[in-house]
Amino acid sequence: PGRAAGIAQAAQRDGWAALEAAREAAQGRRGAVQVLGWEARLRAAAKDPGAEELLCRAAKLDPTDARVWNALGELHWANGDLTAAHHCFTSCLEFSRDIRAMRSLSMLLRKVGATPQERAANTKESLRVAKAAVALDCNSHESWYLLGNTYLSLFFAVSHDPTHLEAALKAYRRSEALERGGCPAQVDGDGDSDGERNPDLYFNRGKVFEFLEEYAAAVKDYEQAGALDPRLPSAQRIESIFRRVGNAAELVQRKGHLKSKRLAAITKSLGRPEDDLPIASPTAASARRVSTLADLSLGKNTQVRLDVAILLPLASSGDPPLSFLA
Repeated sequence: PGRAAGIAQAAQRDGWAALEAAREAAQGRRGAVQVLGWEARLRAAAKDPGAEELLCRAAKLDPTDARVWNALGELHWANGDLTAAHHCFTSCLEFSRDIRAMRSLSMLLRKVGATPQERAANTKESLRVAKAAVALDCNSHESWYLLGNTYLSLFFAVSHDPTHLEAALKAYRRSEALERGGCPAQVDGDGDSDGERNPDLYFNRGKVFEFLEEYAAAVKDYEQAGALDPRLPSAQRIESIFRRVGNAAELVQRKGHLKSKRLAAITKSLGRPEDDLPIASPTAASARRVSTLADLSLGKNTQVRLDVAILLPLASSGDPPLSFLA
């Protein structure tokens, strides 16, 4: 963070110096409008109280300047005016297919909506805009990361469709590959760099793996996220995983702390006649065998019947994913 702040300060100083040079060289109304927009963006980056007024003037004088619309939208968002921010990003996209406005609009859409129905519709629209950003530049790791986050939001807020989690993982993997040099680093005129490591990518992907109960992968990503940004609660998530796995292992070893008579009664109740079970063909019943967990092999086990009874839930109330001791 300290190095990034130093780079930002240096860029700000260089920006003001370049602005003064541009002001002296500006000719005509077009040149004056461009200089005004430049100054407005610099003041917004410096959190100058007069930045909003300058940005509004610049947007009126040149409504095709995507950089001004983006800066104004980001300023409104930072001030909590999401409606005004939405107007700025959509206005920008009316004049140009600007990737920065697309990414901002996609993120904003997932934060607005007065009802569950509106929030669901906005999340679906957010996905459409995120896909458009990827289509505009398939080598932008930020756009792939945004797409992964959007699929993640869609899964938890709307669909609960496991394929959306898989889509999120694919998008995160693509973003990571681009971060690590899958394509040459790209930097645009606003300092939007495609060469930086993104700790949030690893943290969010860790949450996906944790939900899928792929705990080794989750811990690995949380560790990477914590190394890149110690402010993230990575250590707490890792501790939670170890606690959950440890508790589950103890309950399995102690058979859910059930008394032997109760366990024997549950075991005896398992199983029912083969003809009560759905079968794929007339010969399936005779071919199927009843097995224990120890009999199963990794992968697909064909013509095998496994009878189980749920003994108790392993996850805390409201703590996904739902898992049980059986």
